[in-house]
Amino acid sequence: MRLVNIDKKLKLLMMIFLLGFISGLFFTITNDIKPNIINFIEISKVKIFINTFTMNIWIMLIVWILDNVILNIIITFLKGLTEAIYLISFLSSLNKVKMINFVSYTLYWLFMVPLFIWITYQVSYNLNKEQKFKKILISIFITIFFSLLIMVIN
Repeated sequence: MRLVNIDKKLKLLMMIFLLGFISGLFFTITNDIKPNIINFIEISKVKIFINTFTMNIWIMLIVWILDNVILNIIITFLKGLTEAIYLISFLSSLNKVKMINFVSYTLYWLFMVPLFIWITYQVSYNLNKEQKFKKILISIFITIFFSLLIMVIN
């Protein structure tokens, strides 16, 4: 008995994101890349909000505007790649990071990454223009909420 029935196209997007993520991990580790570590302690709360919000909204708006399955697959792969590089840079600076920063990073991963995959799936495959616009507006409000939450936590 199947408990969850996930659409094949959604599985494809999740696999492409994971492929990009694994490629980013492999690329970062094998090339011994030392990403420019930002000192998380010195960043203002407003800057944290602006960075979190804009990073996600621009990608979601590009996915919505392009409205092309092939380009959205490439963007999904690149998002996985950049998330892996960001994870490596975060883990390499873990001794400088407060526990609360770790909590906010975990919240980001729990909500914003699935939101990105969901929006890409919705926009790429199964909605008309009016429905896509409504989904993008909903995702913008969710992104604002979680960006504010991450800002307050930090």
